Amino acid sequence: MKGVQSGTFAIPYGPGNGTLLPLPVPWDQTYLSRWFTFLNVIADRYASKTSFRKIAAAGPTCVSAEMSLPESPNDIVQWKKFGYTSQKYIDAWKQTFSAYSSTFPHQYFSLALHPGLPIPDRSQKTYVRAQIVSLGLQYPNQFALQADGLNSERSRETYGDRAVRDHSGQVTTGYMMSTSAMQRSQHMGAEDNPPLALRKSIDKGMLPNSAGQHVNYLEIYEPDVVAEEMQPVLRYGASLFEKQ
Repeated sequence: MKGVQSGTFAIPYGPGNGTLLPLPVPWDQTYLSRWFTFLNVIADRYASKTSFRKIAAAGPTCVSAEMSLPESPNDIVQWKKFGYTSQKYIDAWKQTFSAYSSTFPHQYFSLALHPGLPIPDRSQKTYVRAQIVSLGLQYPNQFALQADGLNSERSRETYGDRAVRDHSGQVTTGYMMSTSAMQRSQHMGAEDNPPLALRKSIDKGMLPNSAGQHVNYLEIYEPDVVAEEMQPVLRYGASLFEKQ
């Protein structure tokens, strides 16, 4: 963080929600350079392993690899003070995709979708996201488009859901579950029945698009992967990919 332009923001969601922490501005070149150096260290250790198939693209982010930034009214005031523009943010992602592509030439890199900031107006939330997706599509053999928060309980389709579904069959696509069915089955669509909750969520994620294509992968939380009672559900899910 030394010599990096940064502000203090509250973690917007997930572990530590509401905790104030320093956050580099996403386009700061010193920060990005150090992040890319860190990626090279990861690549030196892991990139040659055949089991290493995908890495989440991050850097111009805040709390996770999702392309999110703090966006409360107070946060927006702070971003404007730092000189945030849509183009600065888009350019930061352009650099990031280039770095991931060259650093991990034998892996996929994924973009977990999230709206852009409403600066200077709300139209930028969709515009910026679409522009960043278009940058990723320039790497058709490495780019993976991902939407997080999959569960059978949610009825409203998000932009990310539509984007992933529409691009399935064109580039690598996938979903991440919203939580662990073992721990919060009621949020996955079947209260007190984790196997059913996970199976229903898998079925929802594997629905084909109008061209008959479905996603290439699903990210499932570790408690669901290791639980003995979930093994039949995991085998069922794997069988759906084998039919591709």
